[in-house]
Amino acid sequence: LPISLVGVAAPGPAEVRRTIDEQARPRTEACPSFLRSIDTLTCLASFDGPLAAIVTHAKYHRGRVPWPVLGRRLALELKAEARWLDDASGAPFVVPVPMPTWRRWHRGLDHGRLLADAVASGIGGRIRPWLSSGWRRPQVGRTRAARREIMDAIRPSSTWWLDERVRGRRRVDTTRSVLVVDDVCTTGTTLAACAAQLRRFGFQDIHAAVVGRRSLGSTS
Repeated sequence: LPISLVGVAAPGPAEVRRTIDEQARPRTEACPSFLRSIDTLTCLASFDGPLAAIVTHAKYHRGRVPWPVLGRRLALELKAEARWLDDASGAPFVVPVPMPTWRRWHRGLDHGRLLADAVASGIGGRIRPWLSSGWRRPQVGRTRAARREIMDAIRPSSTWWLDERVRGRRRVDTTRSVLVVDDVCTTGTTLAACAAQLRRFGFQDIHAAVVGRRSLGSTS
């Protein structure tokens, strides 16, 4: 694991909120060149210290408490700073970064979906699990080059195929904005892979939101 979890207890909602208040340096910015497929990136804080410990503990110890709290806080930042949200022609689609099925079974929860559900509720968006992920090795400790395999792992989900097949009755409006939600951005490869697939669906206005962002020099 990227952070030692020895002696780390499961945090309660109050502790999560306190950690966010103390550590958050939220910002919404135009994406750098390595994320050219995404228009803006919103993050709450650098992924280190107590916030990183809370997120890592929740991911690997089936913790459900932090995700709704983090998602609501991320939604508040989006509503305050993301100009594209004000300009959106309709309720944005919120797409969680997918987790491989075997990993979801092993961990006992899909933390990305829990986080995205809270964000969607907070901004009035529509949750759409349109992406799935085939098998891929865990990204912890891997370089950006080694993570390129995720570009092939991200694919349309059964939910997308169902929505597309019934367009005659419930058309998927590809002119609406899409928000991709994940817990951490390190190299940006995962977000870029998701955005690339969404652009193949026909969406053009694509944004991303994460709880934490590692420095670009990190390999974990």
